Amino acid sequence: MADSPLQPRSRNSTADSPMSGRIRSGPTVVRPQQVTEQSLMESVAGFINEVQSYNQPHNDPKSQIIWAKFEQTDINDPALFPQNQDVNGNSLSLLLILGYTQGIQVWCIPGSGEAQLVLSWFHGQVKCLKILPSPETNNPFSDPFNPSRPLVAICDSSGPGTAFMSLSFLSLATGEQVSSIKFNNEIVDVLANRRVICVAFKEKVAVFSALTFKECFTLTSCYPSPGVHSNPLALHTRWLAYADKTLCQSRRSSGGMEGDVSQSTVTAWGINVGSKLASGVAKVCSNIFSGSPKATSAAQVNITDGERGVVTVLDTVGLNVGEDEDMSYDLQNQKMEGVVAHFVAHNKAIVALQFDPSGSLLLTADKPGNSFHVFRIVAHPLGSCYAAVHHLYSLYRGDTPGSVQDIAFSADSRWVTVSTLRGTTHIFPICPYGGPVSVRTHTSHRVVNKLSRFHRSAGLNENPPSSGRSSPNPNLGSSPANSSKSFDFPPGMGGSLNLAYPCPHLPPYPTPTLIQPVAQLRQPYIVTITSSVTMAGNRKAGKKNSAGDENPIRVVAAFAPSRARTAPGLHSNAVYSRTGKKAVDSLFVMANHGQLLEYTIEPTHDQTIPRDKVCESSPIELHVTAFGQWNLFKPLGKERNEVAPPLSSTNPLLLSRIHNAEDEGWNEEDEDEDERWLSQVEILTHIGPARR
Repeated sequence: MADSPLQPRSRNSTADSPMSGRIRSGPTVVRPQQVTEQSLMESVAGFINEVQSYNQPHNDPKSQIIWAKFEQTDINDPALFPQNQDVNGNSLSLLLILGYTQGIQVWCIPGSGEAQLVLSWFHGQVKCLKILPSPETNNPFSDPFNPSRPLVAICDSSGPGTAFMSLSFLSLATGEQVSSIKFNNEIVDVLANRRVICVAFKEKVAVFSALTFKECFTLTSCYPSPGVHSNPLALHTRWLAYADKTLCQSRRSSGGMEGDVSQSTVTAWGINVGSKLASGVAKVCSNIFSGSPKATSAAQVNITDGERGVVTVLDTVGLNVGEDEDMSYDLQNQKMEGVVAHFVAHNKAIVALQFDPSGSLLLTADKPGNSFHVFRIVAHPLGSCYAAVHHLYSLYRGDTPGSVQDIAFSADSRWVTVSTLRGTTHIFPICPYGGPVSVRTHTSHRVVNKLSRFHRSAGLNENPPSSGRSSPNPNLGSSPANSSKSFDFPPGMGGSLNLAYPCPHLPPYPTPTLIQPVAQLRQPYIVTITSSVTMAGNRKAGKKNSAGDENPIRVVAAFAPSRARTAPGLHSNAVYSRTGKKAVDSLFVMANHGQLLEYTIEPTHDQTIPRDKVCESSPIELHVTAFGQWNLFKPLGKERNEVAPPLSSTNPLLLSRIHNAEDEGWNEEDEDEDERWLSQVEILTHIGPARR
């Protein structure tokens, strides 16, 4: 096990817990405020003062936010609380984790809109924090850590051994450290679901069981990312996507980015030609001015697969690595099962991956950050070589390079946001099934069908066979089929018929649609002011860099029902109607200046089109308004409150503990009711037709 990053697991006692001996205090509540120009300037001025005092002596550097993320765990899981929908403000809570130079804070924003500080401590730098969801198990007594749950996995500088090279599991209910795992490499990220816990390193991923914390397998073929995330991962309920070093032809899936040469618009064609021309000129210049052309070509061969942006999707449930001692996973071994898809997503290295809430769509971003790709993964029971990857969208951000740091999908997968280190959040409209975006698809609160009533009544399909009639108007939501991807059915298979539901594993595959952002949210005054402050503090350097590289702005976003609408006297009720539903949830954006902003999003038809000319296929535009804000500044000195485990019984993080206890009792008492229900199935389902 020399190549494995793991060491034997050690369990520490309560005395070794980093939570022992901490001062606890009452909760802190922050109410939403109205967004005004004066309040916005005050928050920016406070952030500038923090930046100026960061390098000065006798000041507390613990107030600097270095990372943030919205957490998904038991208390905001729709599967556990299906009754808590957006009805009269009764919606699932938002969990926001803020990482400082010394310590962390966890804020809970319920449907009432009052942000509550549920967890905080400021002793050592925290690099990763993950609130573990309850593991999936049929028998609750098989969980060895059931009395201590909920648990939190933390990687900080105060752990045992070298800093950031161990992962500690702490109990929020008892405050004890139940387990600790030491590694040989530095941890870069921690992801978890109800089945597995993924610990990411720079070039490896160690996967553990969420129930027993035992090692399941190790991925050693991860490509080191040059972006914000050293090892980009995407974890859903059972699928795990990561950037691979090499492309295995025997496991390669159909579709992906390669082969999609045709573009839907002239703009996309120009972008494609320009990028290829630039890359060709760069290669010619490197060959001319390099001293050893042979060495350069050999080096390019070694990095070709990694730079092509290969993505591998694994099934963590059906994965079978065998009985090897090293537990390492190798795609070249054909006997290993569990590979869902293996394809090329970009021509450059992958820097970000994210699944949508359904787990079928995967958004990928490469190093330049000019365009992002949305793929639909169509799995096959026989393996990845039979699976299909549909390239649905190419989201074009712009010509300037940008480092992607955050990706967020809406609950219905019709909107996606991509945030860069420049502090800009780009909002893109998409459809879960692909195709163009129009008034019909995005101005309603429901997800509409792929074909409208007109398409179905006229007999127009999205991808008609090449032997049928010519394609309909592309403006009505269809695109011409590519002749290079046509599939000829054998005689007698009905190849001349229009298939209403074609097989997704067989070509022709859908042509990617080019989408540009309908809105861009920039953190106001942050880029220019912070860059001037930094230059004033470093005048001796005499070197000027771009604001996006020199002063990165940490931004994280999430879609959720509105929280600020319930605040009394904040806004008029005309903005939100109690009877009607909005077409899209609000967008919450948190930046490192200490403010959580809520934006209302209202999609409408393009205002340049006359009202009498608006139809179902008309383009849309987005009206974005700052609706509310929460000042989540970390107080200093004696005003600082620490909410450390063991937490009180009224803490929202312990809500899952009560819910799981109720479920266990229900399962034990209602076994007889399940048997009675099976006996009544035939009676309840075989009811005669209604008589008129």
